[in-house]
Amino acid sequence: MNQSVVKLSASSQSLLNEGHICCAHTHLAVLKASGEGLHDYLQGQITQDVKPLSADRGLYACALTPQGKPVADMHIMQGFGDELVMFAEASHAEALVGRLRHYALGYQVRIGIVAEMAAIAVQGLKTDAALLHAGLPVPGRQTCATARAEGTEIFCMRMTEAASDGVWVVLPKSDVKDCLEKLGNTVGESEMEAARILAGSPRFGIDWDESTYPLNANLIERRGVSFDKGCYIGQEVTSRMRWRGRIRKKLYRVSLSDRPNALPCNICTEATIGVLTSATANARGEVSGIALLNITTVEAGQELTTENDVAIKVLGACGLIDSSRQGDKETK
Repeated sequence: MNQSVVKLSASSQSLLNEGHICCAHTHLAVLKASGEGLHDYLQGQITQDVKPLSADRGLYACALTPQGKPVADMHIMQGFGDELVMFAEASHAEALVGRLRHYALGYQVRIGIVAEMAAIAVQGLKTDAALLHAGLPVPGRQTCATARAEGTEIFCMRMTEAASDGVWVVLPKSDVKDCLEKLGNTVGESEMEAARILAGSPRFGIDWDESTYPLNANLIERRGVSFDKGCYIGQEVTSRMRWRGRIRKKLYRVSLSDRPNALPCNICTEATIGVLTSATANARGEVSGIALLNITTVEAGQELTTENDVAIKVLGACGLIDSSRQGDKETK
């Protein structure tokens, strides 16, 4: 997929640092799953352990093919009763539903896209204050912590991708406009995409896709895989990659000396050793991005450039946002 360098405006950067921004995430689709034996069924279908799921704790996971390649990644929350609420990239939602239904013979489970529901992203240092002002539930401080508004179809999950702090709000589409007005500081999706790249949070379909083994997309660092839960579709290939030391590429946060000519673009030493998948420029013209790189080359500290000689500096592997941002804090 051809991408462009997205720009984070000075006003949005200031709001991220000192307040919050929000927008409707039209690139996300909401799914629901329910039925007797659902948790047991999903335990054998996705990369993360389902057992810790609760009203205040969600999870991040991936559904794989038998060959260990991803179909889509997803975030999962406990809904009402035995229901689970999920959200995933809209471009891969139908494939995800098809994959999760494929092995359901013998289980009374129902899984589908809910067209009447949508997702809003809220990011910034004062995310929790914005949620409280809008009358929305505030999840705990840990990544993927969840909260629900009693008697409503509104669910919140602490982001895995926020530049400083953030929450996804899943709600009926009919409530989106009113919710955005109450939250305030609404921006376009390109600004929120810039914030995602700034945080170094990989996006499925952009920074990695069906051709990328999930451990090469930092699923370990992003707490999207369990190696203790037992068997699931694609588990053998995933475990073998880890235990036999075959994780040879990872996604990294990088800074650039200038804008690349196009995205994605190759990253080189004497030979091509990776690809720049996303990039953003702030109001000062500073450029940062996400790149899939050879681990050995990165650890050797070799000089890296794009194919049009833009210098690349590796800042670190993509993972969860810093513990200093995620530590237990009192809601202000």
